[in-house]
Amino acid sequence: MGTEVKTNTGVELCFDYLSCSFPVEFLEKLYKHIEDSPILLGHGFRGYKSSGMLFGKGRVAWSDDRKEAHLDMPAQALHYYTKGDTENVFNLIKWIYSVGGKLSRIDIAFDDRIGLVTMEQVENSVKNADWVSRARHFRVYDGGMKEGDEIVMKGKTVKIGSGSSQINLRIYDKAKEQNMEDQHWTRFELMLRDEAANGAISLLLDAYNQGNDTFAQTAVGLLRGFCDFRDATSDTNVTRRVLLKWWSDFVAAAEKLKIIRQKAIRNITKVVDWIERQVAPNLAVLKEFYGVGFPNLIQYLTFKGKERWRSVHENLLADNIRLCKINV
Repeated sequence: MGTEVKTNTGVELCFDYLSCSFPVEFLEKLYKHIEDSPILLGHGFRGYKSSGMLFGKGRVAWSDDRKEAHLDMPAQALHYYTKGDTENVFNLIKWIYSVGGKLSRIDIAFDDRIGLVTMEQVENSVKNADWVSRARHFRVYDGGMKEGDEIVMKGKTVKIGSGSSQINLRIYDKAKEQNMEDQHWTRFELMLRDEAANGAISLLLDAYNQGNDTFAQTAVGLLRGFCDFRDATSDTNVTRRVLLKWWSDFVAAAEKLKIIRQKAIRNITKVVDWIERQVAPNLAVLKEFYGVGFPNLIQYLTFKGKERWRSVHENLLADNIRLCKINV
């Protein structure tokens, strides 16, 4: 698959932020995987006592008294590492899951650089209540910066969702932010945290394995699942309201998908570690006592154990089988 991912309407997709935690014993393997070594910093980061810099803006953090380490890859660091290749992002995510890690944040950017939608259309639609979402809060604000004695405005931003929510949508004029006044560039940025991030990535990993088109359609479906721009005057029933013209042009035929909030996959190696710590000594006693009959005992115990399976055990097996297939 190519490095560039586009929808059939010409909207460009990329990951713009990645944050995760993983077992601290895999720090050195992380550096080998991403082919970079940290520049040690003389301070902590996000509550961790020690930290280092990766790819310029990236941060890795750890503490002697914590079992997990933390990786933070904002846009610049993520793009430098991946070289703009979506597959490299997925390879990093697969590695995170393979060592028993979990995502704490992932941002997906949807870029309109061909003039499908303007910020004025977005702002008017939001203020006219022409949108359907579980989120109720929104903000519309102007951004800018002070350069010497001059104020440089960076355009308008629309934000849907509260700061405490696991899902937020930010829409802004990326061209103006980047001082590209002669170009059109409207960005929709879907920010997902914690269980929402892991749930969305589970769908996107499966979709990406089926090709760029399926991945793009799935990503847009998740965007629609969080916020759908519909004409509030077209029907009193929100499910029957028609899509706004500009939104229909943006999402095309992508179907709405619900983001299922999913706790990070419990890696099967964690089960083995627990058995080694808690059960192995007693297993050794049983082996010495039963001798050649020990395999029959194990077979009996696993048979009885399966009879007591609950959904948590079935999900553990299914998740790790799927993870193995993803990593092939």
